[in-house]
Amino acid sequence: MRKWWVALVALLYAATVFAATSKETPIATARVTPELRASFTRDYVIDVDVKPHEGDAWTRLAKRVTGDAERWHDIVAFNRAFNKIGDNLTTERVVHVPFTLLRPELQRQIVTTLFSSDSSTAAGWKHVVVGSEIEGESLWRLAEWFRRRRELRRHPEGKSESGTLDPQG
Repeated sequence: MRKWWVALVALLYAATVFAATSKETPIATARVTPELRASFTRDYVIDVDVKPHEGDAWTRLAKRVTGDAERWHDIVAFNRAFNKIGDNLTTERVVHVPFTLLRPELQRQIVTTLFSSDSSTAAGWKHVVVGSEIEGESLWRLAEWFRRRRELRRHPEGKSESGTLDPQG
């Protein structure tokens, strides 16, 4: 009589562990540069991890990944919210950087690497929704990732696909 109860508890425990780990397992992961790794989570969030260089200061890391050394405050605050880091940078510990703070060219690299089925078209950027959830990717998240559509479509000489000069280029 007692054996079925133990088996039931073991089964429920295994199901709980499986559910917790499957939620944390990303849908896609990509190493964008040797020090930058991006993941597309099951919560439809793009997580970005940056490995600091030897001797990096917060300002130097911020300048490298955001283009603005003053954004170091935002990066530190973001990491402290998760209790992930201390005051000093080390090469052994990755720093989490919000996708929205990244330089446009890093955002473009991440998006094209994580979403390899996406493509540039004459009308703009064509995104293929990933994930198996009923809701899928929210319009809010898509707008956050692709809000810089002009930057994704920009030609190397700074012109957009329509041939007009891009004011941000």
